[in-house]
Amino acid sequence: MKKIKIISFRYRTIKKFFDILFCLILFLGLLPLMLFLFLIILLDLKEWPLFIQIRPGYKTRDFAIIKFKTMKSWNPITKLPDDKRITKVTNIIRKLRLDELPQLVNILRNEMSFVGPRPLLKSYLNKYKPHFFRRHDVLPGITGLAQISGSEKLPFEERINLDIKYINNQSFYNDFYILIFTLIYVLKIYFINSKNDSLPKFPD
Repeated sequence: MKKIKIISFRYRTIKKFFDILFCLILFLGLLPLMLFLFLIILLDLKEWPLFIQIRPGYKTRDFAIIKFKTMKSWNPITKLPDDKRITKVTNIIRKLRLDELPQLVNILRNEMSFVGPRPLLKSYLNKYKPHFFRRHDVLPGITGLAQISGSEKLPFEERINLDIKYINNQSFYNDFYILIFTLIYVLKIYFINSKNDSLPKFPD
């Protein structure tokens, strides 16, 4: 049986300090952009710009994840598919992952971290094998190892195993690596595959 790495108190404490400090800096610096996006989405979709959904987080405890809304609400009359409910404006926001910015609030509320397993829908808990719950031993993240490795293009179990691999090998170096390559990954996807409508995205 593979030995599970015990995350040091020092690492967890410094990571939390970094999360809060960096989050405050980003929140204040990006507040004008977030207010702009709020207004643009409000005018574009003509709906409330924030999307809030209950997800399982640390120790599978429920929390309300916050994102910018990038799809028009489901209409039982028109029954438009997902790709038809995304506008040109929100498609750009979605591809650049700007819809994730409100999750800075989740970090400040100690519900998420910058790096960690991406919080999935609650329904996925029913698909878990026993060892999959290991991914809930840490705070969920805005980005993670699975996201820079192909995200939803990967089979479900492979994505979960990447989350567990990250948890078993947590370090400041790995966190920094994931943050840097998340930026590279997003820019590469946007500029090289900007015409691809089936781009990998952070799991909803």
